[in-house]
Amino acid sequence: MGYAIGLGNFWRFPYLMNTYGGSVFLIPYLLAMVFLGIPMVIMEITLGQYFQRGDIGVFKGIHPRLGGIGITSIWSGYAIQAYYVVIICWAMVYLGMSFVSPLKWSAEGQGEVSVGCSTQSPQYIFLYKDVIQSVDSECREYTTADDSFIVVPTLIALIVQYILIFLITMKGTKSAGFIVYLTVPMPVILILIMLIRGATLEGAGDGIIWYLSGFPGGPTVVEQLKNPSIWSDAVGQIFFSLGICMGVLTSLSSYNKKEKPILADAHILPILNSTVSLFAGFAVFTIIGYLRTKYPDQETKSSSFALAFEAYPTALLEIKGSNFWCFLLFLTLFSLGLDTAFTTVEAFSTVIYDYIFIKDVRKIRREFIAAGICITGFLCSLPFCLNTGLIWMNTVDHYVSNYLL
Repeated sequence: MGYAIGLGNFWRFPYLMNTYGGSVFLIPYLLAMVFLGIPMVIMEITLGQYFQRGDIGVFKGIHPRLGGIGITSIWSGYAIQAYYVVIICWAMVYLGMSFVSPLKWSAEGQGEVSVGCSTQSPQYIFLYKDVIQSVDSECREYTTADDSFIVVPTLIALIVQYILIFLITMKGTKSAGFIVYLTVPMPVILILIMLIRGATLEGAGDGIIWYLSGFPGGPTVVEQLKNPSIWSDAVGQIFFSLGICMGVLTSLSSYNKKEKPILADAHILPILNSTVSLFAGFAVFTIIGYLRTKYPDQETKSSSFALAFEAYPTALLEIKGSNFWCFLLFLTLFSLGLDTAFTTVEAFSTVIYDYIFIKDVRKIRREFIAAGICITGFLCSLPFCLNTGLIWMNTVDHYVSNYLL
């Protein structure tokens, strides 16, 4: 559950709901969950538990020529991992800045801004100019034609994160089990708090209407359902949030006893995952309604991950003791992301350890395998630490989530 419930529940699902006309998106989404999500979860858990191996070992056990399917699935997860960890890095930067008063994403913390940034909210300026650095001092977006540079805070956070992932995975899943029990309940409690507080803000009702029906002037229900992208995005979201076809569920279930019943777990996981996603959307869009009411001239930058980094902090600024609540929020986002990140690395490590790419691979200490995976992952993540990293991230996310999976 800790692996499945991640950052995508907080930003990807609400964004897709709004993009495709609110509740209309639930039609392909629920169909994808019932006819693809649950059956695929059952299959992956069953295969991992039966063969007691990672993805490559499982498919090679079915037939030697099917090993390539396992390689492809593991590559899918690893490709997503490359940019997913960078989003966690941004949460780490926010986490550190939560100790600063006034908060840097508040109007007081930003102080006087340039003319080009005067129409943007303080949350937008801090996220895109100070953290991601994808815009210049006048809030002009960088393009691939501009000179690139490394965003140092993100790079430092990336180094720290991979050190933590290595320390967690160097001894296998048993060393990391206690973390999941601490981090899974935290976001649900926090979402409930923000939903209650968000419902009292100006424009919250409009936000909920936009969440369920989309922004005014959008396509009709029939037009939306005729759009092929709504179906591909719905399937992609199910696969992305449940971690299907990434080899993680197979690797984790390989640690179960062969006789362990799996049907209950295979149904509970998708249902709870989707429930948390839907619930988070209500909390987010009460804040989106408030943002659009307070900053009517600003284009909605609440797409994708910005829901977590713009909407939530805005709500917490309205709560007494906002520094503490912001610290709790970004600690939760960091822990959620870290859960997903280290389980992906663990799955990759399990595959290498189980499937013999190198003669006598089991004689290699597991710590060295984990270190090699983390170093490779760090190098793959470096392009997303550039000022143009957001462009590459959106491109890779589109093709990996919708086509590779």
